[in-house]
Amino acid sequence: MEQPYASIEEKLAQIKEANSSDQKKTILIIGAGIAGLVTAYELGNLGHEVCVLEGSGRLGGRVFTHHFSNGQYGELGAMRVPKSHDYTRHYINRLGLKMRPFIIEDKNQNNKLDLFGTVSSIKDSYEKIFSNLSLNPVEKKLIETDGIGAIYYHSVKRLLEQLSEEDIRHVFDLNAQKDAVSYLDKMSFLEHMHQEGLSDDAIKLIGSYISMNDYWHKNMINFVVDDILDAFNGLEEIVGGTSMLPLLLSMQVLPDGKQLKDKIYFNTEVTAINNREDSVQLILKKNGKLYQRNFDQVVCTVPFSVLRGIHLNGNISQEKKEAIYNMGYHSSTKLLLNCKKRFWESEDEIFGGASFSDLIYRQLYYPSDNASYKSSMISKGPGVLLASYTWEESARRLASFPLKDRTNIVVDKIKRIHPNIGDFIDVDEPSASMVWDQYKWSSGAFATHNPREVSSVFPVAKSPEGRLFFAGEHLSPFRGWMQGAIYSALDTCCELLRK
Repeated sequence: MEQPYASIEEKLAQIKEANSSDQKKTILIIGAGIAGLVTAYELGNLGHEVCVLEGSGRLGGRVFTHHFSNGQYGELGAMRVPKSHDYTRHYINRLGLKMRPFIIEDKNQNNKLDLFGTVSSIKDSYEKIFSNLSLNPVEKKLIETDGIGAIYYHSVKRLLEQLSEEDIRHVFDLNAQKDAVSYLDKMSFLEHMHQEGLSDDAIKLIGSYISMNDYWHKNMINFVVDDILDAFNGLEEIVGGTSMLPLLLSMQVLPDGKQLKDKIYFNTEVTAINNREDSVQLILKKNGKLYQRNFDQVVCTVPFSVLRGIHLNGNISQEKKEAIYNMGYHSSTKLLLNCKKRFWESEDEIFGGASFSDLIYRQLYYPSDNASYKSSMISKGPGVLLASYTWEESARRLASFPLKDRTNIVVDKIKRIHPNIGDFIDVDEPSASMVWDQYKWSSGAFATHNPREVSSVFPVAKSPEGRLFFAGEHLSPFRGWMQGAIYSALDTCCELLRK
């Protein structure tokens, strides 16, 4: 099957073609996340005058690598890149960043499961955990031959087999006027599981093992897009941390001889947008003072969850405002543990991958940086665990605790799979955490499609309002990925230049 959307090469060629006019534009971009930086970089490279306003004091938006004082780091935001995400990999390659495998499951299957009150390694989990579930013969066979996640992937694969190549192209266009897209838009993930005839225990297993019970109420487009692209195959991570991507992008030199970072103004909050016929007027807040500025064209890349808190005046349609207010956003909380020694490597022989639980911390990821070498020297040294990665209700429950309590709760639950973990945590700098719902500049982790949202929200959400344009992962088929931010940014560059 051909790629169901324009390749990065095709998209960049479209931008170049749309830039045929000799007239240079002055463009203001709101937000220095991935979408804002890519928009500024590509338009700036074409000779247009760009300026980026960022409300916070840092680059990257929801790309957020946290560095501990001992030199170790972990990801509080985006942390992996699928093999199929060509837009993201284009910029990674262009900037000369190094990649390494992001391990989901250690080959030795020593990673742990703590499900339904039973602790087991993955390699012993069928005997200790899954044999006690009331699965039908097909479900048992799938687990025995293809692993624990096979029931989920098999159910989605059967759905994909019903889609033609034309249907799949419409899915990536998010064209809900087409029957196949409308069908996927209306159906929730839990409805699909029941429609597939899965047993109650199979549904319970999918929900508990890969935290999919936090996605029961999301529509099937979220899952179909990832499965068409085999998004969880060939995952890699950026060596040095994901924040290297926005950092190096900001250091690129534009045709006027200035680096992109010289055109970014931090700690400058947009409090109001007045969209007029001849300009876009912004009310800005910096150092406690309000300023008014007018711009020829504006690209707004902030999440709609943040845009809801900005006053929207002038020529902005009611339909657009409703799309902004009604778009669904996902909750996520992450917690990193700074460990003095990589006990999981030296004692449990776990080199990368994840352990899964139905307890409050849900998913625990081990660093992948020693998975290839298995160096005993590295194993004796410090390392960072992504001790808890949670979504939706799980994330909101964990977020209700202050950091110290949150850390203690997670550590206490992890002791069921790693009894001695408390002995290895750095007492001076034990943890770092991000509650994306509570982070002012995102107000949520990423956009996800609720049932019927594509048909009711997306067409209006994506469209410009006169001189005011919009971009971000929330306006793409790749929601929750850096690929979505880049894809939408390049789409918006085309649209802006054609006007």
